[in-house]
Amino acid sequence: MELVWRSLTTADIPAVTALHTTAEAADDLLSEEDFAETDEAGQQLPSDAVAAVRRVHRAVESLGFSADRHFCDLEVALGESLAQVPIPHGYEIVPFSATRAEEVRQVCNAAFAAHRGSADRSPQEWAASFTNSRRFVPETSFLAL
Repeated sequence: MELVWRSLTTADIPAVTALHTTAEAADDLLSEEDFAETDEAGQQLPSDAVAAVRRVHRAVESLGFSADRHFCDLEVALGESLAQVPIPHGYEIVPFSATRAEEVRQVCNAAFAAHRGSADRSPQEWAASFTNSRRFVPETSFLAL
């Protein structure tokens, strides 16, 4: 089967309905183990998040799809102290510093080198997209060293 990226149309209603129905049926497949998952650091993950991810994976796999890659959005509220989050041994969290901007750009380029569709950002592209962007707030940006 060839994958085609496009907007949904009314012709897709039967397939979307089948996916939704399969996801709903997957709700009944959860076990107690689904609610006791831990991450790599041994922290217990929220049971509703684990359950939701498992439901979607089961539903999609039941339709013949398989995962190619995964994404996560990590956030912390601006008013929340970073001290509440355990920092792995050997690391420290430091405020962003303009003197480290080039180092951060190089690390980012290296981290995404094998990422499909990603390309190295030049110093000019990095500045335009990040450090010189109006959206970038260095005072609320931190580095894990």
